[in-house]
Amino acid sequence: MRKIFFLLIFLSLVSLINASFLIDVYHKDYGYIVRTVLVFDSKPNYSVLKHQDDIQINIMNCRKDATIQNIQVPNSNVIKAYDFLVSKDKVMVVLSINQTLQLISGDSYKVELYELSGELFKLVLDVFAIKNPKTLEEVRSFADFYKTIGKTELADEYYTIASELKAVQPTQTVTDSTIKTQEPKNIFKKTLQSLTFIESLKNTLNIKIVIILAAGIVLFIVLIIIISKVVKKRVPKSDFEDKSQRSTRGFGDIEFQKKMILKLAAQEWESEAIAMELNLPLDDVHRMRGSDIDDELERF
Repeated sequence: MRKIFFLLIFLSLVSLINASFLIDVYHKDYGYIVRTVLVFDSKPNYSVLKHQDDIQINIMNCRKDATIQNIQVPNSNVIKAYDFLVSKDKVMVVLSINQTLQLISGDSYKVELYELSGELFKLVLDVFAIKNPKTLEEVRSFADFYKTIGKTELADEYYTIASELKAVQPTQTVTDSTIKTQEPKNIFKKTLQSLTFIESLKNTLNIKIVIILAAGIVLFIVLIIIISKVVKKRVPKSDFEDKSQRSTRGFGDIEFQKKMILKLAAQEWESEAIAMELNLPLDDVHRMRGSDIDDELERF
């Protein structure tokens, strides 16, 4: 028994020696791009999982500096929040994605990952709210970002595109100004021509209106049928428990979630508090704190 005890102590010490330490986390917002940097004392054993609404960085055999706390980012086009979940031998960093631009453009976000080795190890994540910038503001954001990180060729390309977009805007302004300064005769002439054209379309439009109304009635009836069927279906309670835009899948896999639930329960956490901390539906917390909770809590 003594040999086993000393062996366990030895393995624990070795594990502590080999464990990485998360020293600092910082980020910079470039408008439509956010660079996030995780600083470690040594290269960690990590994995990155990309989901539609968040990015999860699982760091095994790692400890975290106590000063690193959860961060809310209310005014960013890219990131909504940084959350840190710590277990006995694991640190999970979750970047919640702002999906507003994705819903508008239909384009998904992009993430690029870099490793910087030196006296300290840095894990760099560049998160792009959009893949292809289209507006002048978006293009300038990409140009400024690439200029800042030293990618001058890419920066110059985007600055050129920005100049071309900017050059187009005065043309539209001049056109509007020209229209406003037209002589009254020309305006009246165009108005009469428009009225004549509208009159010639009346007969055709009357027929089209009848067809559109008939199609609208049919569509309205179909919608009522569909809505009545949907209302009859019971919506899962978990869809309404968390009305925030944060993920309700929780952190890690089922085993990891159950382990954390039992650990927090052992510390006399209420089920509601555990559900909020782990971003899990309350029903899942109750289920994982099942009849065998006493046996599981003794393991901690």
